Amino acid sequence: WKHKWLALAVAWGVCVLGWAVVMAVPQSFESDARVYVDVNGWPEPRLRGLVVGTTPEQSESYLRQTLLSRPNLEQVILLSNLGGVSLDDVHRQELVDTLARAIKVTTQGDNLVTISYANPNPVVAKNVLDALLTIFAEKAANSSRAEMDKAQNFLSTQIADYEARLRKAEQDRANFRKKYASYFNDSGVAQPDLLRQQLAQVEQQYQAALAARGALA
Repeated sequence: WKHKWLALAVAWGVCVLGWAVVMAVPQSFESDARVYVDVNGWPEPRLRGLVVGTTPEQSESYLRQTLLSRPNLEQVILLSNLGGVSLDDVHRQELVDTLARAIKVTTQGDNLVTISYANPNPVVAKNVLDALLTIFAEKAANSSRAEMDKAQNFLSTQIADYEARLRKAEQDRANFRKKYASYFNDSGVAQPDLLRQQLAQVEQQYQAALAARGALA
């Protein structure tokens, strides 16, 4: 207890200094969202074999580069009403660079994507994230439509190829029958097959005659 007043004064001094530092720290509000999406649906189509598969790290890099591209960030500025109506090119570029550094896009597993953004203004943080989610959904929908178009074109090409093969096989068959027409009868049965059928019928008649003769004897 001998130095209690000195200890109390030091404690109050540390508290006052700490409170001042804490009050000087600017406020920051963070908005984040986790989206369940087919990450591989963006870089590769639905059908296997058209392109090489991607790893989760490559998918995350692809998502970040696509979502944080300059046209998308300019659309975010427009949707979230950042910078007001009159925004020159210099300030727009600075705002784009700031957003690119502040927005974080990470993948968790194969199908979970986390998007986060922090700003001193909570309304701005929420609006920017809403704009990012809107753009993300549009990109995913456009990618799905593009992949369906690729798949449809691929299947159409395969069908046309098999149709061409079928027509060629039919033409080869017709040419073969035309070349060896003497070996076929009117019904399309080959002459050797027809002779074998007639021989089998004669054999049956012969066996029936033998059986009848035996019965009469």
